[in-house]
Amino acid sequence: MKKAISLIIFIAICLLLIFSKQISQITTDVIVNFYIKVLPLLAPTILLNYIFIYSGGISNIIYDVKLKDATKHKINKYSLIVLGLISGTPSLASMINEELDKSLTKKEVQNILNCFTVPSLPFLIALINSCSFNNISKILVIAIPFSIQFILFFINDQKIKSDHISFNAPKNENIISKAILSTARTIVLMSGSIILFSLVSYPFELFLKGNVLMLIKGLMEFSYPLSYLFSTYSIENLSFIIAIISFSSVSLLVQVKLIAPKVSFKEILKKRLIITALSLLLTTFVIFFLNIR
Repeated sequence: MKKAISLIIFIAICLLLIFSKQISQITTDVIVNFYIKVLPLLAPTILLNYIFIYSGGISNIIYDVKLKDATKHKINKYSLIVLGLISGTPSLASMINEELDKSLTKKEVQNILNCFTVPSLPFLIALINSCSFNNISKILVIAIPFSIQFILFFINDQKIKSDHISFNAPKNENIISKAILSTARTIVLMSGSIILFSLVSYPFELFLKGNVLMLIKGLMEFSYPLSYLFSTYSIENLSFIIAIISFSSVSLLVQVKLIAPKVSFKEILKKRLIITALSLLLTTFVIFFLNIR
């Protein structure tokens, strides 16, 4: 992992020195897109999620409820997933990492991050609301990748035995300050990763153009490419968007590994590739079956 990161940084530095003018424009486009379109909705959600989880979260709320421990465990786990989908994968990885070896086992954490390392729902909804796609296509963009992810998650979740269960709410006198610092750290991490992998994807611009270029760049870092692909409707763009959402991007996978170092990067990558393949197969079938144009 360290060797791969060193190589990526070396490539980015070389690109910065050789193509300084072009790199400056790419950085401007990426930062403006992230801070203007994404962050205003995402930042408050991340902050509230951190405050919630540091104050004990769902486990604190249901601690005194007369339910079986296994039921409490599931409620807590599923609530964390929902909160993570709303606030974004870096926030989910941070929250899940906090619960590792407390209320969640390593296998459960790995399964969650395998299946839900995806662009945040607020970001996707903002793009969908601003695009000119027809209603069926808008539904497919969310329904196809997320339905496959949930199915794979529940299939694997049934195979995992939850032997280590704890519902003691964490005590922290500095919840607000800790949440603010965690939010700032998450935003800085996201910003840095977005810039880094946008730079690394620049060489593709030298021999690729149009939507194919945006697909490749989106698999590296999805923020700007998704915005571009959503700007014009076509079956090709619809398929590319679903592929990018399903895979999520190398940038996001690296963020997860940095936030939750105990998870396996290879397992997450393998699962994302499987989800992407299944999503594209289902997309092809639905387009043919519904005769979408």
